[in-house]
Amino acid sequence: MTARRSAVWPCLLLFALLSACATPQERAGRLIESANARMEKQELEQALTDLNKAIEIDPSGAEAHYQRGRVWAAKSMPENALADFTRALSLDPRHWKANYDRGLLWLEKGEKDRAIEDFSRTITLNPDAYNAFVKRGALLVEKGQLVPAQADFSRALELQPGNMEILYERGQAYLKTDKPDKAAADFSQVINRIPDHREALLGRAEAYSQQRSWDQAAQDYQRLLKIDPGDGETHYRLGSIRHRQRRLDQAFDEFSKAIELNPNHYWATLSRGLVWSDRQQFAKAKADYLKAIELEPNTAAAYSVLAWMLATCSDGRQRNGPQAVKMAQKAVELSPKDPYNMDVLAAAYAEAAQFGPAVRTQMDAINGVQRQSGRVPTGFRVRLESYQNNKPWHPGQDQ
Repeated sequence: MTARRSAVWPCLLLFALLSACATPQERAGRLIESANARMEKQELEQALTDLNKAIEIDPSGAEAHYQRGRVWAAKSMPENALADFTRALSLDPRHWKANYDRGLLWLEKGEKDRAIEDFSRTITLNPDAYNAFVKRGALLVEKGQLVPAQADFSRALELQPGNMEILYERGQAYLKTDKPDKAAADFSQVINRIPDHREALLGRAEAYSQQRSWDQAAQDYQRLLKIDPGDGETHYRLGSIRHRQRRLDQAFDEFSKAIELNPNHYWATLSRGLVWSDRQQFAKAKADYLKAIELEPNTAAAYSVLAWMLATCSDGRQRNGPQAVKMAQKAVELSPKDPYNMDVLAAAYAEAAQFGPAVRTQMDAINGVQRQSGRVPTGFRVRLESYQNNKPWHPGQDQ
């Protein structure tokens, strides 16, 4: 037993001598390794103790400050984490991980411009940091800088081919820049891998809608309803597709289902009113328009649609000029920059035999739509001529 102890003591002495001879950086490095092992086990307090000792031994070590910042972040203490990441960067400006993690903290705090700066610096220091491209791309989308965002997502996909999250994000960016074909392609890649990916199915349905590929859009909405039959919003969107296809019975059923699931669904209520109108059931259309106004009294659309019916309906029993003017004025009040609301107000004035205001308002509508789109729909000019001849506008009747 005495011989064994005699053999152990030289080993312990050698270890002590080596430790004594180690540089501060080496001793701090071992503590950092220990802290990282503890962090993997979620032993945050012990990791913090190790890192505090490492910083005490080597105050100029950027890595210890960075790793302690990670511990603070894991402990939901962002201010401490920010301070340590910033200190790490002051000691080593090329520490790209500190830049990236600080960017994440700025993002959590809502400091989006600062987050973009840190993600950009990360990319400069490490062009292969794909997560920085993803995070910056998402922030650029929020700022409306969609083309640079698409470039970031594309670069991230070069670094991480086939990444589902990045494909989805790029698809959304394409969708917002009127590139529905590219958006549909990205969403399709996601769906091929994850057939029940709800967000990708929604995005692809919207992309198909932008391309006027109504059947394909409807198929995606039907797939979504198999996943969740009780989703009123999807019933509404499918109804909108069927309405565009002039499949009025199917549109009516989908809008009604959406309303059954969510009685306060403004757009489903308004849209069902449009179907009633298409069926020449104007009293029922009016009831849905009024219900929509009750649901959202500060939204212009239902006022405008009701005013148009009251001013131009082919069934003279439904027309009422003064009421049409009142509804149209409310629509213009709520959405004064919409030239189509001005067009409705002009029709209402004409129905009320106020042809002077009708002409002036229609001219305003023509000027407004010209500024917005660079063209004037033929109907705007035809209606102006009708009002100039002291005639209201009743589509389908001799003017």
